Amino acid sequence: MENLLIITIMRNEVWKQVIDSDGAYEVSDCGRVRSYKNNKWGLSTNPKLLTVRDDAYGYKTVSLRMHGSYKNVKVHRLVVEAFIGRKLEPSEHIDHLNTIRTDNRLSNLRICSQAENNRNLLTRKKMSIARKGKKLDLTDEQRKRLSENAKQMWRDDKIRERIIEAVGKPII
Repeated sequence: MENLLIITIMRNEVWKQVIDSDGAYEVSDCGRVRSYKNNKWGLSTNPKLLTVRDDAYGYKTVSLRMHGSYKNVKVHRLVVEAFIGRKLEPSEHIDHLNTIRTDNRLSNLRICSQAENNRNLLTRKKMSIARKGKKLDLTDEQRKRLSENAKQMWRDDKIRERIIEAVGKPII
């Protein structure tokens, strides 16, 4: 059954040319990258799927030869740029909606600002859990009470000073 699902996905895959690749590379809406390059004779009619690697931050990257040199490029950027038809601006970031950095399906990606990306609730929850080292299953009411208690504690000068001494400078 699982193989049937994979085959169905592949049949419906949409491929677009990678921006500035002169037809040598394509990327799919499923996040796969293929090459039409041929070592000596230019472009091939038989595309070859490229190997993707994880970078130090857990994002999928692929090595592309463009303009005479190799460059490691994040796959999620290739997907978005190909499907919107232009290079991203430096201020534009890409958010993985489900926060899984290896899930480069077009349906899981959105263009946003850095601030919007940081406000992604799932990302914030994951970061919070990672900092604490364990997951806390709290109800909405418990979260609300914890938040109110923390605000009250922060308003108390003596407690605030003790927190600053213990933790360091406040980031707020």
